[in-house]
Amino acid sequence: MAYLDSEVVDPERAEWEIDLFFFQFDTSLLPGVVLAGILVAVFIIYAFSGGMLDLAVSSQSIREGRIATLFTHMAAHAGLMHLWLNVTALVALSKVPIRRFGPGVRVLLAFAALLILSGLTGGLLFLAINPYGTVPMVGASGAICGLLGFAARLDPESPALVPLLSVRVGRALVDFARWNIVLFLALYLLVSSSGGMGGLAWEAHLGGFAAGLLGAPFFLGWASRGVHVEGEPPPRADGGVRDGLNP
Repeated sequence: MAYLDSEVVDPERAEWEIDLFFFQFDTSLLPGVVLAGILVAVFIIYAFSGGMLDLAVSSQSIREGRIATLFTHMAAHAGLMHLWLNVTALVALSKVPIRRFGPGVRVLLAFAALLILSGLTGGLLFLAINPYGTVPMVGASGAICGLLGFAARLDPESPALVPLLSVRVGRALVDFARWNIVLFLALYLLVSSSGGMGGLAWEAHLGGFAAGLLGAPFFLGWASRGVHVEGEPPPRADGGVRDGLNP
C-alpha cells in the first residue's frame, strides 16, 4: 500500500487502497493453482478422446516399452471425484514448500523436482511391488504425498528441518498410515459393491511420501542456495537439519 505525503488523505484514494489490500492474492498458491488447471485441462481433453488409459502406468505398459507412462500417469485421473480430491490437495499443500523455499527462480525448479521425483518414486515402487500386474495406475497422489512427506520435516518454530527420528515425523507417519487405511477400505467397499476392478495405489502413496520425507534436505538446500536475507545467517547446504550436535 502507498502512503500520501500530505497529512490530509484523499477519501477515494484511501478506499481504493483498502480494497486493494483486501483483494491481494496469495502468490504461494499460484504454482498449485496452475498445476491444478493443467490437470483439469488434461482430464477434459482425454475424457472426450477416451484415451486416458494411454497415460496410465503398469508393468504391462513398461514391458511394451511405454516408459513415458512413468511420468504421464501423474496427469491422468479415473474420474471427477479422483480429480477433485487430487486438485484440492495439490492447491492446499503446494504453498507449504513454496513458502519454505523462499524467493528466487530456484523455488519453482525445486518445487517441480519435488513433485516429479515423488511421483516417479511412487510409480517405481508400485511397479516393484506389482511386477506382473496388469491393472493400470493413474493419478497425482504419489506426487502429492511427496508434499506431505516434505511438510513432515518442517519445524514450525524454526527454519531448520526436524530429524527423521523425531516426534513430529513419527506423528506424521501414523497420520499418513491412518489416512491410507481409511481410503483403502472406502475404495475397496466402493469397487466391490459396483463389481468393478481397482483400488488404492498405496504403493505410490508410500513411495511419494518417502521421497518427500528423505529428500527434504536436498530440495530445501538446493532451493535456498545463494539466497541470503540481511540480518540472518546464510542457509546451510543440508537444509538446516537439527540433531543432537547441530542445534
